[in-house]
Amino acid sequence: MGKVCVITGASQGIGRAAAIRMSREPDVSALVLIARNADGLAETAAAMDRDGKDVELIPYDLMDLDGIPALVERIHQRFGSIDIL
Repeated sequence: MGKVCVITGASQGIGRAAAIRMSREPDVSALVLIARNADGLAETAAAMDRDGKDVELIPYDLMDLDGIPALVERIHQRFGSIDIL
């Protein structure tokens, strides 16, 4: 299995560019995209090379610090690890 990459702020700007770029990496098998804007996340996902990649979109505001442990647990439960952040 390849690496799991988590990208925050993935709905626009640098986060979107990073998600698109990482989707082209052969060693990355899964991408978890996190951002407040669900529509922006969907636009990012549409621009990615998703061939063979497992992509999960998580609309979440990381300013809500109390929910971050559950968010990390969710990622860990599904993918087993976070290799690239």
